[in-house]
Amino acid sequence: MPQHKRKAANAPSWLKKPIPKLKVSFFPPTEKWYGVTKPRDWPEDLDLQDGSSSNTCYRCKHVFVGHKHRYVCKICYAKSKKRLRNAYMMVAAALILLSLNITILAMKLLEK
Repeated sequence: MPQHKRKAANAPSWLKKPIPKLKVSFFPPTEKWYGVTKPRDWPEDLDLQDGSSSNTCYRCKHVFVGHKHRYVCKICYAKSKKRLRNAYMMVAAALILLSLNITILAMKLLEK
């Protein structure tokens, strides 16, 4: 058995996992000229200087077209925006309930 294979067999399991490859394209996408965009793409970025880059979403690992500094596709962005809005609504509801409880307690104290 060769020496390098013996070392790989004794390596820890986290070293044996393959390294994911990111898909990066340096050619502009054809969707820009045909006017067809996919749901994950950012068509608003196509007019920018670096807006037609192929990127890989860090959440869902799908390839999308957008500015070269975008790291999330449009679908994952909308999902996170919806989650954030729901969290804000829950905090607002909790604050309203808290203020109602405080006013009720104050009214009970004033009645005594």
